[in-house]
Amino acid sequence: MNDLVSSFVPRAFLRTMGARSLSHAEAGSHSEVATTMVFCSIRNFTGLTDGMTNEALFHWLQSYFGLMTRVTDHHHGTIDKFIGDAIFAFFGVPTNAVRCGVEWQTVANFLNSQLGSENMIRIGVGIHHGVAAFGIFGDTARKTCTLVSKEVNFASRLEGLTKQYGVRILCSAAALEHVDTASYQQTGDLVTVVHGGRDTVSKGAAAAAEAEGNEGRGQGGLCYRFLGNVQVKGSDRTHEVYEIFQADEWMLKRYKAVTKHLFEKAARMQQAIHGKREFQDVMRRTLALAASVSVLTCETDDAAAASLRVKHPNVPGDSRSDASVSAFDSHHVTSPLAAPDGAAAAAAAWTPKEVEVMATSVREFNDALVLLDKCEKVAELMEVRDPVIAVKRRYINSTIDAFHEK
Repeated sequence: MNDLVSSFVPRAFLRTMGARSLSHAEAGSHSEVATTMVFCSIRNFTGLTDGMTNEALFHWLQSYFGLMTRVTDHHHGTIDKFIGDAIFAFFGVPTNAVRCGVEWQTVANFLNSQLGSENMIRIGVGIHHGVAAFGIFGDTARKTCTLVSKEVNFASRLEGLTKQYGVRILCSAAALEHVDTASYQQTGDLVTVVHGGRDTVSKGAAAAAEAEGNEGRGQGGLCYRFLGNVQVKGSDRTHEVYEIFQADEWMLKRYKAVTKHLFEKAARMQQAIHGKREFQDVMRRTLALAASVSVLTCETDDAAAASLRVKHPNVPGDSRSDASVSAFDSHHVTSPLAAPDGAAAAAAAWTPKEVEVMATSVREFNDALVLLDKCEKVAELMEVRDPVIAVKRRYINSTIDAFHEK
């Protein structure tokens, strides 16, 4: 009976709360604990399962969740819940969270070997570390356990941004700083994990997926690179974010390792520009001018932003998408459309100091573009594609164009 209960309410959750047993976990009881939160979801789930019957969909998801659960257990993690095609898990040790995220990608490789080229799945993983409230919600008739905090929300947003940037794993600096990146070693054997359960699968396929994930890892060390800062909409906090490319295909992994210095230099140059107060002030006025034009011409916010070509500048595609509430390098001030003095402030003549700030920013942005161009040339030579470069170039160019228009 205890084993049955623990499959619904994990013992690790109760231990984290400090409860000795389920009978001690009443609705409303909670405990704040530092933990590493990981979200994972299938990017193309709707298209992948559109032609499935309900029964086929159920069995397919069960097989997928079964594999992912065993990998999570292997790396000493606990799954908080399944949310549609998504997984929310937590770990006491950040390094285990990273290892699990990488191994989840190996599971995707394994499933792709079974599904065929027409049904390839891609999963995104977001990893963050912070303090969360572990607790029991509900009443005497219905209870559920989960963990909540703004840190949980940020981990979820990171996972959403993997799709926008075309990367597999995003990890916050708060989590990465607890990982010994130099001596990092991936642990786990997918063949053992898969066959530790009841699935009847090919050992050869599992071994091939594991080999693909291991290829190019060398003698150790985590494969990662700095991407930029993320700010959740409505919050003043920004977070440094890194891409972990440990599970990328071999040639793409080599490319990112070779260009890491150039890419990170460009990303930090871009970040340094945004960190200047003078740049933020000029950007505020630039956006305020767009807002004032929007008011006078009865345009929408999106139309005004589009006229500046800075609509959610770092997130490609639809600005209303869920993931767009967070964006790399987006800690500039948003358009003060409702501010009564916004139009007047924007209409005032640009001062020589502001013009100098714009000119300096344009020169520095162009220096960053040169570095990104070098990375892209290497990508072309190695016949790989780096979607992040296109996103960063699009933002930089739109900002330069906005300044030129002013």
